[in-house]
Amino acid sequence: MSSKDQIIKLKEELYSAEIIYAWDYEGAGLKYNNLFNWGYSVFIGLLILLFLWSVSEDITLNSYSFWAIFTFLTMMVLISRYLFTPDKHRCYHLTSMGIHYTEQDMIPEMAYKIARGFAWVGIVVCIIVAFMLGPLAFVGAGGVGRQSSR
Repeated sequence: MSSKDQIIKLKEELYSAEIIYAWDYEGAGLKYNNLFNWGYSVFIGLLILLFLWSVSEDITLNSYSFWAIFTFLTMMVLISRYLFTPDKHRCYHLTSMGIHYTEQDMIPEMAYKIARGFAWVGIVVCIIVAFMLGPLAFVGAGGVGRQSSR
């Protein structure tokens, strides 16, 4: 019996053994991990905002473009926090053979609703473009001409 077969056998025994005690944990991870995730997300958003503010001459606090960029970057801070560094839901199971656990990302339902909303807007835009341009709207990279070899 090879070591791979032994590992598979041990895993089957571990998962099929009677569970003595089970507990779960919901959170970011270590003690300061949640604070680090928020700090990282806000830092990236502020860094991009300061960069865009410094390279543009006409963006002031009372301009429309500043508040549009600020709103967009606020959404990006939330997206980076909840989609790129989500909290985890871990379920631990203590058996006579050992401990096994499952880990799942806790992405808020609102993120899925927003993604579905963007998808529907994209579908509507594609239909409008198809009516405006006709079959030409569906020409992609295959429409590029070949170069002839001499």
